[in-house]
Amino acid sequence: MTTKPLLSYGATNSTVIELQHRLNAALSSGSTALVPDGIFGPKTLAAVKEFQLQGVPVLVADGIVGPLTWGKLLVATLGDIGAVASQIRAAAACAPSPVRFLVGFAMTGLDNRRGRT
Repeated sequence: MTTKPLLSYGATNSTVIELQHRLNAALSSGSTALVPDGIFGPKTLAAVKEFQLQGVPVLVADGIVGPLTWGKLLVATLGDIGAVASQIRAAAACAPSPVRFLVGFAMTGLDNRRGRT
């Protein structure tokens, strides 16, 4: 299992892009869509807090994306993994080359696991 990094307000990296895509998929119930720009700003913070309070289990809405929030988010978007991966690839194609390399490497690993139990 892949360990996801702790993310909080002010973070800027390719994992924030994945977070933003997953939040868009999980909060599709009329919430304002996030622009997946890799910047954990006020809109991403608000979306994280909204997600932490919805469904089961209800988490403390602290806006920090740690193991519990990642776990809940990964389960919530499990059916959307192909769409999320495509969105991440598209965003990475527009990003600076180090991000393209890192996201491309991560997505290759994901594709190699697809369909296995």
